[in-house]
Amino acid sequence: MLGILFRKLIRDSLFLFHRVPNGTLSRFLFPDLIRIAETTIYLDPTFVFNRGIFYFFFVNFDQLIKPRIMRTLLTLSVISILLFSTSCGKRKKISEEDAVDYIAYTLSQNGDGIAKQSSDIAKDMSQVISFLPCGATKDTTVHFTISGAISADFTFVRHYELVCSTDTSIICSGTNTGYFENNKLKINNSSTRQWTTTGIGVNYSNYTFNGTSSGGGTWISKVRREKTINTDWTIVNTNVIIDKTTRKITSGSGTFNLSCSVVDGNDYTYSGTITYNGNGSATIVINGNTYTVQIY
Repeated sequence: MLGILFRKLIRDSLFLFHRVPNGTLSRFLFPDLIRIAETTIYLDPTFVFNRGIFYFFFVNFDQLIKPRIMRTLLTLSVISILLFSTSCGKRKKISEEDAVDYIAYTLSQNGDGIAKQSSDIAKDMSQVISFLPCGATKDTTVHFTISGAISADFTFVRHYELVCSTDTSIICSGTNTGYFENNKLKINNSSTRQWTTTGIGVNYSNYTFNGTSSGGGTWISKVRREKTINTDWTIVNTNVIIDKTTRKITSGSGTFNLSCSVVDGNDYTYSGTITYNGNGSATIVINGNTYTVQIY
């Protein structure tokens, strides 16, 4: 009895489906499926029910289903284009925060930054000054590597010259070449320096250096989307004080210029000031915005 009632229900439903305007495109594309649906009224109820659904879908594809599908596809296409455009824009832009991350690297002791270089040079001073006569020179080559959360591998080549005058000084020039990576950056960099250091005598408790560091290479920002960036940078330091005991920077200032070119993107230039705070940090100012970074 239930089977008879169920078949009657399906038969009546399919009759109603016939009354809905048929889609000519659907009948052209899916004639076999529609024919199957139209000839299965007296078969097994489950089979008939499933075929009824297919029949309803394909017969009314043009009037009911197709417009909705087209609207959905159009909406998804627009959303995809917007997301792609926004994503590309973000990948190809270098923000102030990117620039700060890079300048922080050039200052840090974990790599070939100014804090690392000034500490190494302060360590070399006593060895250099102990035997050099006026005008003499000394060359050193050091390989530096660390691993872990921060990894670096650099070769430092330094040239020292003792200049005797009213205020005896040591001129240090040299190059750094290597690789650096932390949780924000991956960098391949080569740089040079030309520093003049005073406060050589035993009567001084600090070294004072003035001079320029500059470099360039490629780097990738790991924080604000991965993007390969070609970079040139210059930092001019003024009256940077290094404690002879701790060999750490206690005060001083500098200016910087950072030129960046995103691969398949735009060019950006940032410039600003650096203040060494003496508590292991430095303050970077770009476009009036202030950022504090750790250098030790």
